[in-house]
Amino acid sequence: QHKKKSTNDVFLTRPASAGEYVIGKTLAIIEMILLIDLLVIILAMTIHLFASNFSFDFSHYLFYLLTLTFPAILFMTGLSLALKILIKNAWIASLILFIFWGASISVLPPVGHGILDFIASEIPNVFSSITGHPGIDVYLLQRSIFILFSGVLISVAITKLPHFSEHKGLSKGPVRALLLFVGGVVIASSIYSLHFKHNKDKRTEYSRLYRQVALMPKINTVEHEIIFKREKNRYEATSLMTIVNRTPRKTDTLLLYLNPALEVTELTLNGKNTPFQRKEQLILVDAAMEPRDSARMVVNYKGKIDPLVCYPDISNEEFFRPEKTEYILSLGRHFAFLGDKFTLLTPECLWYPTTIPTVNFDQPFNNQQDFTLFKLKVISAPQRTVISQGEMTLSGDTACFNNKHPLKGIILSEGDMTRDTVKTSITRWEFYNKKGHYPLRGALNASDSGRIKGCEGFIHVYLEQSTCPFHKLACIETPRSFHSFSRPWTPLLDYIHPEIILMPEQEDKKPIDYPQLLKFYVEEHKQHWLTMQRLESIQITRNGTLFFPKAHRTFSLLVQEQNLFVNSTEFPVMNRVIQWLNTGLKYREKHPSEALSLKTKNDMEAIEYLTHKSLKEALEDPGTQEVLQDIIRLKSFQLQDHILLQTSWPDFNLFLDGFSRKYRFKEVSFDQFTGELNTNLGINILPLVENWFIEQGVPAFYIKDIKPVRTQINQQGK
Repeated sequence: QHKKKSTNDVFLTRPASAGEYVIGKTLAIIEMILLIDLLVIILAMTIHLFASNFSFDFSHYLFYLLTLTFPAILFMTGLSLALKILIKNAWIASLILFIFWGASISVLPPVGHGILDFIASEIPNVFSSITGHPGIDVYLLQRSIFILFSGVLISVAITKLPHFSEHKGLSKGPVRALLLFVGGVVIASSIYSLHFKHNKDKRTEYSRLYRQVALMPKINTVEHEIIFKREKNRYEATSLMTIVNRTPRKTDTLLLYLNPALEVTELTLNGKNTPFQRKEQLILVDAAMEPRDSARMVVNYKGKIDPLVCYPDISNEEFFRPEKTEYILSLGRHFAFLGDKFTLLTPECLWYPTTIPTVNFDQPFNNQQDFTLFKLKVISAPQRTVISQGEMTLSGDTACFNNKHPLKGIILSEGDMTRDTVKTSITRWEFYNKKGHYPLRGALNASDSGRIKGCEGFIHVYLEQSTCPFHKLACIETPRSFHSFSRPWTPLLDYIHPEIILMPEQEDKKPIDYPQLLKFYVEEHKQHWLTMQRLESIQITRNGTLFFPKAHRTFSLLVQEQNLFVNSTEFPVMNRVIQWLNTGLKYREKHPSEALSLKTKNDMEAIEYLTHKSLKEALEDPGTQEVLQDIIRLKSFQLQDHILLQTSWPDFNLFLDGFSRKYRFKEVSFDQFTGELNTNLGINILPLVENWFIEQGVPAFYIKDIKPVRTQINQQGK
């Protein structure tokens, strides 16, 4: 009987050690796979250069080849060789590799924040043309773990493979290499895991401090002037604040919030140095204020921005979970940017001292607001573009922004950007993009009339009205990794602010050729009705709505959120309810035939919950986060129907609009709202709300004995 031989037996004829055999085989496999990969890269680059509008950067292809592809190939080669040598059964080894590959796609990536993800599918790894790599340190550390572990697998294969020559026995070299690689894996893995543990511990501490002071009385800031100067990834700033105690009792300690990575170098109150205590993001000032007293506070601070203080109400699991997108790789999550390439600071990151926190841990739906009149001065290089709310004036190297109306917070963006302005009858559009990028995917390369019509159409889509409350709308291109979490107690995201829209990054290398596009639609699609101006208008509106997806359906709510806040500790959800009363009423007036569908669509879970629980219980139940908005909407429409039994839609709508105008940019109590509703329309809803807040169930109609009846509306029988 003949023995079966394999192609590997040819190596037995040559005097070689186990190390030479395994390493040689590893290099041969890697060489073959890299050759195939290089062919694929050349094909991808060809498509990128000649069939794509996106900018080309050869260094990105080289980077992914060396840091993404090579470690993955090396790891799988080492794993395959080690399994084959250890198990000595090709079928079982192949089955294990197949199972591991499936687990690497579906199960392993999120484990340990990607420490077992050898293809790095959930490690932030998508370059931004604005800021570069979203997290190079963590990414390279994770890839080094698999390179080191590949060394472990190859060393195991060498030590377990019998030597081929009597003249070359197994030396101590592979064993030492194995120990060295194991030590490297342990050290690198420990650093990687401790990085995330440290960040989680910091976020936990920030949340604990927020809860600790949640019930402390808060003062308000009525005026705030900020003088800002950045140096690389740090900045120095001075805040000149006018604060007032609007609470009914004396405040013994003044509470401020500031990013914990910023050092407070000096704090004065009414011109005198005042002692204070710093606890991470908290500043506890040792000073007292009587009710209705006001004071002038000056705070000097400097340092960096710690993004971990953002979204303290979001769980660590959700905060560190990679965002799922249409990209194969992960975009990463950034909440602020500070550096030479690009700067973006929003109120969420506490880049300036504030007297009201970003979230109320005690009553999230009754998150107190601070309507402040802001003034911002930014000292910057002349070639840098500075953007914020308010009208800008330049004085030397300083850009000054003055706001005519109070805001809940202010944004600062700075970078090497171009500006394109479109003035319409509704508002003034300002598009800020990185140099070389074209606004709205090149759609603004149009005639003046087309640009105006297109931007006006965008307002109609997002606001569902023909007016805009802001005198300007600045659309700022931001890196892909900029992220905002949704919160159950507010419909707004951090992409939308008064006068500011933060739009996702665009990399088109050429503008739209409208004459060629018009020829295509007319000749290929026979759309002879299409004119140049009409095409330009449609394309601008389309690209605007297409590339602001995270702003859709929240833009109109911004107008209400920024105009008025109704405070109620007894019914902490009333501000959101009054917003629903306003928007729901206007929608039902415009679309009366859809009123029923508006109230019943996607509401089955909310109805089921309210069958046995009340709105008050829903607000206190952490398990209702996903359905809470539907519960509030249902209860809002229920309250609205009760009110409309006592008055007409036009009268109630007129009252809501008048109340919003009267208390614009102010915080009012729910008692003021109910009092004026009673005075103007003679409706006392307070007893109704008291029962509505704690009652279980929602009203329902029982319809039976349905019969067709012929009716005649007019003389023609129509």
